Amino acid sequence: YGRIYCEVNAPMNEDGIDYFLTKQDFENIAIGHNRLVQNAYIKAIKTNKEFVVVDTDHIVTNNFLNRYLGESSELVDQMCRSQHYDLIIFLPLLEEFEDDGTRRLYSQDERVKQYNELLEKYKHLKNVVVLKNINRITEVINERFY
Repeated sequence: YGRIYCEVNAPMNEDGIDYFLTKQDFENIAIGHNRLVQNAYIKAIKTNKEFVVVDTDHIVTNNFLNRYLGESSELVDQMCRSQHYDLIIFLPLLEEFEDDGTRRLYSQDERVKQYNELLEKYKHLKNVVVLKNINRITEVINERFY
């Protein structure tokens, strides 16, 4: 949801790479994310789907808030504490950065450092599986749910 929000609501900086985001923007992103996830759950129930795949969560939003602004938000912190997913699959870091024009370019060392810092924030959760090989996704889902 963050990308959608930024494209509609947040102006780009002068070099066209980063959005100018405020603490309120990150809170709005978290609220919008909740709305999309809730709608996905409702749709899954109505259509007899067995699960919903969500590609990010409030921990990631909070991480960006801390990294970009050096701030925290009680609202986003609370959303981190109250979110619950049956399974979180932490994917391996991609070999190469995909420059889509909306993110800061970091060195590989910085990307690894940020990846490890984010991973540390998930370690206390019992429902996290860290994948070294992305090809194991189906196997992990089958082990957990079938």
